[in-house]
Amino acid sequence: MCAIVVAGAVRLLVTPLNHDVGVFLYEARASLAGARLYTDLVEFNPPLAVFLAVPPAYVAGVLGLPTIAAWNLYAVGLMGLSLLLCWAVLRRAGLLPDATARWTYLLIAAVCLMMGPGYDFGQRDHLMLAMFLPYALVAAARAEARRVPLWLAVTIGLFGGVGLALKPFFFLVWLVVEGYLAAQRKGWFWRRPEALCVLGVHAAYGAVVLLLTPQYFGVARLAAQVYAAYSPGPLPMLLAFLAGAPAAWLGVLAYGLVRTTAEGRPLRRVLLLLTLGLAVVYFVQNRGFTYHCYPCRAVGSLLLTAVLLGWTPRAAARAIFRRGAQMAPAILATLAVVVSAGRLYEGWRDSDWQKTSDLGQLCDVVRAEAPHGCILVLSADVAPAFPMVNYTGAGWASRTACQWLLPALYRDAPVRPDGTPYRPRAEMDDTEKLAVEWMVEDFARHRPDVVVVDAKPKKPFFGQTSFDYLAYYRRDPRFERLWQAYSARGSIGVYQVHLRRPEPPAAFPEPPEPSETRR
Repeated sequence: MCAIVVAGAVRLLVTPLNHDVGVFLYEARASLAGARLYTDLVEFNPPLAVFLAVPPAYVAGVLGLPTIAAWNLYAVGLMGLSLLLCWAVLRRAGLLPDATARWTYLLIAAVCLMMGPGYDFGQRDHLMLAMFLPYALVAAARAEARRVPLWLAVTIGLFGGVGLALKPFFFLVWLVVEGYLAAQRKGWFWRRPEALCVLGVHAAYGAVVLLLTPQYFGVARLAAQVYAAYSPGPLPMLLAFLAGAPAAWLGVLAYGLVRTTAEGRPLRRVLLLLTLGLAVVYFVQNRGFTYHCYPCRAVGSLLLTAVLLGWTPRAAARAIFRRGAQMAPAILATLAVVVSAGRLYEGWRDSDWQKTSDLGQLCDVVRAEAPHGCILVLSADVAPAFPMVNYTGAGWASRTACQWLLPALYRDAPVRPDGTPYRPRAEMDDTEKLAVEWMVEDFARHRPDVVVVDAKPKKPFFGQTSFDYLAYYRRDPRFERLWQAYSARGSIGVYQVHLRRPEPPAAFPEPPEPSETRR
């Protein structure tokens, strides 16, 4: 297990930082420097993701460490804590038949947490699963009336509560577990310390948001107006789920078809309910991103593991399959090693991304042209602006991480008589006017040294609309005046790069000739 954790940490060193993690790290550092969240930094997500990024950002600032390195150590530490808590529950509650089965389960959990996310390592869905897995084991122990020490239950409740609070959708997962325990008559939530801790974390988090970031609710109302524009539709989401989470439906299928022992049955039931609940959460989020699939895929893998560890072949086939059932731990361990080796190979193969990828080449341009300045990327996608800002140390010339308001305003928009889809200012609603005002104000305030423009013919989230960011904003005379100071540098992949020309030195009048008297 330790080898898997170390291998996962090594993989983090050679793969680029996840874009959303880059945003939260940047916002954490900016908040520590005095920026106001939801005013100077208009983040449409709840603030807990930024709060969780504050410790590594603060330590990096105090010790002079690279922020990304501090984050990687911090995230690996959270994964390690999750696995330690899982082991503590497995050892004390005896949820699996023997020590071999427990170690096998833990090994698969380590692979799921360290290798399973890939590029999505550190996403909120990944962190939530890591923090909630020990809680699921405690729930299985409660279903079997097994004792869990008070200190362990409280620790796991607090840990899981923080993970669940990362997104409102995740609370459904807790309700599924609590509903199962209530149906088993194994104690309502007010009688168990871990459940009370989850509720306490959510209550404390709500109070913190009200006191420290009340502006979030205004941004949340604005985000609710545009959220649906990012949905790919039911059928693409279903196809993405089937392709991205095969372990989920394989685990459910195995649960229904494979005969298992009575020992470990509550654990398998909890994992089954979690797999189904996380599938519902995936569809409720209505985005279809890969990291939304990840928790369901990982729990499905654990469900499949638990089913195989409890496999008892039927009498007619027992003589043939008894050896296979006995070898299940070894087979699963070998599979874990193979998957980990494959992930490490992927990381090694992509380790030269700084030289070959668009992100790496854009970082080189920023280091050369804006070593102490700021940059702007015009795109509705968070990448490549983040993690480019994190790797280069450049400032960010916008209060938003991307142009997240525009797709909702122009998705599948019809072409107007002037040949473009853009509305004149007189026809803009308040949301569109706000998007333009934010851009003009931020551009005038920061004067970015490098501007990168997403020039893809069909841009993400705009549907069939051909949208040109520069053409759109240059219709505003204030932005057009500011843009006259920029010239095109060329293209990198699908991105156009523009540089701000150096301002000419101010012309000072010639000093007057001294008079004859003074001579």
